Amino acid sequence: MPDIDRYFEEIDNARIRRARELSEIKRKFSADKSPAPAGVNTKATVVLTYANWEGFYNECVRSYVQFLKERGPEGAFGLPLRHFR
Repeated sequence: MPDIDRYFEEIDNARIRRARELSEIKRKFSADKSPAPAGVNTKATVVLTYANWEGFYNECVRSYVQFLKERGPEGAFGLPLRHFR
């Protein structure tokens, strides 16, 4: 049986790392004094932020699927793993 705490730790570490990255994005782009709210830096901030959280989501899903695979043929909810492949 896999240790679920290991998966929570993986997800928590990814969340902390990505929160730091978002803080860095905010710090870098907030220094821009451009008056245009639809400027390149604003658009870049939105794209980078979205990509960051999308990556976090993907990491969480991968960890969860790995947990289910290690859990065995019954998965987490008693469903066969064929539903998750």
